[in-house]
Amino acid sequence: AERALQLRVVDLETLGWLGLLALKEGAEAVTCCVKPWASLHRAMQDMFVQNGYGPQVTIHPMSEDPSEILSLPADEFRTVDLVACGVCSVEGVPRLVNRIAALQAQGLRTIPRKATLKVLAVESAQMRSQSTVSSNVSGFDLKAFGDFTQVVSKYVVRMYINNVPDLKPLTEVYSLNYTGDSALVEPITITFTSSGHLDALVTWYEFELWDGHTLSLGADTGFVWKQNVQMVQLDCEEGVAPGQRLSLRPTVVVWKGDGNNRFVCFGDIAVLPPLAPKAPTSAGEE
Repeated sequence: AERALQLRVVDLETLGWLGLLALKEGAEAVTCCVKPWASLHRAMQDMFVQNGYGPQVTIHPMSEDPSEILSLPADEFRTVDLVACGVCSVEGVPRLVNRIAALQAQGLRTIPRKATLKVLAVESAQMRSQSTVSSNVSGFDLKAFGDFTQVVSKYVVRMYINNVPDLKPLTEVYSLNYTGDSALVEPITITFTSSGHLDALVTWYEFELWDGHTLSLGADTGFVWKQNVQMVQLDCEEGVAPGQRLSLRPTVVVWKGDGNNRFVCFGDIAVLPPLAPKAPTSAGEE
């Protein structure tokens, strides 16, 4: 309790609600970093005053450049104990994860502490029928625009996968320690556990907030969060079988002109044969 009274918190882009919670728990002071809009600053300051916390709060303008991590003055950083980052949208998570990594590299403690990317390969006739495409659309030969399958592989939609009645998992849920764009370099391999037709890759995030506390954006949260679904177009009519492996190369796709909206997608998607069984060892060999 004594430590809580000395805590100085930076609230990043949550319109002050995390800062208000910190003050209610006994934080000494809060700096709220929001867009540089004067009307927003006045409204937030009024909100804190009405809750009895006016003197303890500083409203700090953030740059609207999405590539900028944080623009607090150096002396402000030296007095910060904790940086609380709001999870506002699924498409904002990659930028948030990069920001967390940059803040932690400066020796700052953050909430969330870290993120895990969850990946699940699924079969769904409904998804397949809604995303079936060919190389010819309305008389235009799309092959002239390059590898059309690569274009399709970057097509991501957000949906409540609980609403897909015929969804069938083909793999276990794969967990990737997601520490920022730098973690999305090497391909990953997931083993199929069921037979079927590979139609889509479902991804979501899970955050470690602090000891023993997590925040999941998965389907287990009901209809609170939508999941990312990437349609898969593979020339694999015979389907997949248990033991075969799925190879994926993760990457971050950024919507043109909007660095806030980013999605983790997968390229170089391929189905690999099962691993060869290990040769038996002779007696006495380790």
